[in-house]
Amino acid sequence: MITKIFKIALRNVLKNKRRTFLNVLTIGLNVFIILYGLGMMKGQFDSMFEKIINLGSGHFKIYNKDYVDEKTMMPLDVNIKNPDEVIKRIEKIPYFKGATKRIVHTGIISNTKKKLNVVITGVDMKKEKELFETFSNIKGSVAGGGSSGVVVGKKLSELLDVEEGNRLLLFSQTRQSANNLVDVNTTGIYSNGYKMMEKTKVFIPLKYAESFMDMDNMATEIVVMLDKSSHVAAAGKQLASIIENEFPGLVLLDWQEENPDLIEMARMKYANMIVIILVLVFLAVFIITNTLTMAVFERIPEIGTIRAIGMGAGQVRLMFLMEGVVLGLFGLIAGYIMAGPLIYYLSTTGIILPAESMESFDMPMDATMKAVTSYKDYIFAAVVCFAAGIIGSIMPARRAAKVNIVKALKKGVR
Repeated sequence: MITKIFKIALRNVLKNKRRTFLNVLTIGLNVFIILYGLGMMKGQFDSMFEKIINLGSGHFKIYNKDYVDEKTMMPLDVNIKNPDEVIKRIEKIPYFKGATKRIVHTGIISNTKKKLNVVITGVDMKKEKELFETFSNIKGSVAGGGSSGVVVGKKLSELLDVEEGNRLLLFSQTRQSANNLVDVNTTGIYSNGYKMMEKTKVFIPLKYAESFMDMDNMATEIVVMLDKSSHVAAAGKQLASIIENEFPGLVLLDWQEENPDLIEMARMKYANMIVIILVLVFLAVFIITNTLTMAVFERIPEIGTIRAIGMGAGQVRLMFLMEGVVLGLFGLIAGYIMAGPLIYYLSTTGIILPAESMESFDMPMDATMKAVTSYKDYIFAAVVCFAAGIIGSIMPARRAAKVNIVKALKKGVR
């Protein structure tokens, strides 16, 4: 019997082409917007997350436990002693790509005419270049060993009107809070599209930083990179166990804990997307309810006839619910057809952002924005479609089931 009711529902949907087209188009657009919106939003944040990781945040950072509460002050006296010992211990964990130590502190850089506040980062230049993208686009070169060279960002070089080979003054304090002013040579100018970083972060060789800040065999942080971001959870368990058991004075933070503001922004964006989806679902439900209610009034004689030949009120209600499901199915197929080619293109090729638009981003972004979709997005779109179809047909189905047989048959008599 259910099969027969379904056939009747399918025939009714196909019979009213204009009404069906409106419903299918509404649901199809829902599917299109859901897949496109979720895909582009996830692509945007995935790009942002990976860029932050690859520009130096890494997948994990290791600090002195007391450093975390004072991290914004970048203290030197709360540090990691014998960082090479820690790196040697963790380099055999699964998915390990590399680790490097850093000395990070506040400072001032000047061309003698203008001075700017910066973050001075002492790094192993060779290791940094192997693990991260910070120096992937650089004019000049990175200084090595214990030389007194400095690598500045493109934005900072423009603000200071400095070129490769120019001399600059670099001021900071030692671990004992003694003032230290040195004359440094600009060995390179890096550019990575992240203007905030280019403006505020300068790099000096680790050996020179140890001498400059009196941090021999010490570091303020250790950065750990894995082969893939998807392995963070698995590798994090082993890393946390090693740190907790063998280096109790240290603490491990993953990239999400390192960037709480970015994660919160992502959550807010997803919440906004859910609101948009709910509005679209409401619109679809409203249109389906309206068109199926009109169908009830138009088909009262038909409903009276099928009731008179033995179809019960429950079966009439089921027939209209099935019409809603069929509309949802057709809408889903239409949405997949509309969204499929575009999503494939955005996933494989993406949209190349113009250089001027990159200037407006406050966060690091790739020049090519791609969509990221998974089977879960398609399942979610399907659930939304069928939910809209079923919810939109509930009221018309109940109304149809309550139609009086005698009055319906009289109405059909002309």
